[in-house]
Amino acid sequence: MSFNRFVLEEQYKKVKGLGDRLELMKQQIDWKPFIPIVKSVFHDDMKGID
Repeated sequence: MSFNRFVLEEQYKKVKGLGDRLELMKQQIDWKPFIPIVKSVFHDDMKGID
């Protein structure tokens, strides 16, 4: 294993240990009221995301 790979893996372990903060935000915030605002500025052809 190279030194760079070792450092990268150690940094990843630290980040992984912090947890998924986006998932925490998803659980704590009701995002549905923001959908009309986001749709007005972000155009995406994907269906069924709501």
